[in-house]
Amino acid sequence: MSYIIDTNVIYYALKLENNNGFNYSLEKLPVGSWHITDLNILESYNRYGKKRDSIIILADFYKKRLDTIVNILNNDTVVSSILNANFGSEVYKEKLTQLCELKKELELQAVKFCIDLLVICNAQKQILSDKIDMKESSIWKAISAQIFANDVFLKKLIREHLETFYRDEKESKLKSEIQKIMLMALYVSEWVLLSVKQGVSLSMLHNGFVNNSISTRKDPCMQAIKKITGMLNKEKKRHHKWVEIDESLVSSLNLFEAAANHYPEISMGFMKYMKELTLRVLSVGKKIHKNDMIDALFFKNYPKHGILTEDVSFRSMIKSIDSALYEKGKKGMLIIKRIS
Repeated sequence: MSYIIDTNVIYYALKLENNNGFNYSLEKLPVGSWHITDLNILESYNRYGKKRDSIIILADFYKKRLDTIVNILNNDTVVSSILNANFGSEVYKEKLTQLCELKKELELQAVKFCIDLLVICNAQKQILSDKIDMKESSIWKAISAQIFANDVFLKKLIREHLETFYRDEKESKLKSEIQKIMLMALYVSEWVLLSVKQGVSLSMLHNGFVNNSISTRKDPCMQAIKKITGMLNKEKKRHHKWVEIDESLVSSLNLFEAAANHYPEISMGFMKYMKELTLRVLSVGKKIHKNDMIDALFFKNYPKHGILTEDVSFRSMIKSIDSALYEKGKKGMLIIKRIS
């Protein structure tokens, strides 16, 4: 059995962070049964990159295991090259800046992908009610136009909020802002669907005609969003319901094959994670955490490796996606705890 490791477990094992006083010992796992990833290095340098003592410990840990590294990112050379840079040197500072920007870009792409899936799911029932191939549906073509037309606009918005987070470190604010962007995307998707019904041409949508800000007046689109989210008033807000959906519809292969056409570099494992995350946003009003975006990348090589993690939310996601993978990771953590 082979494992990759959630980065927090590495922090615990190296005693850089304390997890309720528990001791971890990765070295006691069978030789060759666990691997570091370039994603671990990326996260570690983003978290501890300006702390000399911690980085020396982490760099030594990673350099000893580079021969068995699992590369998850496309920029693996950029990530691993920082290990040999002298702390505080100009080369080190340059590479650290590159890693920080790479992490933000990965988070941005994942948030945008989740928003696009949200838009697709919002249109699913109307798409399937056409009783024709999804890719031939006028609604799917319109939603595709929306996704492309708003790509730059939404990424700019997401990037601004990520930059604010890295400056102020207020994650609750970041989660709220991402939630607002999702509502805006839902609003625009309702506007697009209404426009299709009224005969608006696809060329208008491709030309960015959907780049409108949310109207505060009571219009049909906003009323549809209020109905979708179950937030007709403040009292209903406490139910935390977004959309009552049929999961079998969301699981439609056509739906996700069509979505993948927008993201040819996305792996099936990543798709599975993002589908589950989107379902949780839709069904129980889950707010997206920043860590959700990085956790999704651990699924790029799915299902080759079990994932060792102590993150309750991440374990819950893994269990929903693949119970067997969850059990692998659970067994690995029990070994660590039993022998530590």
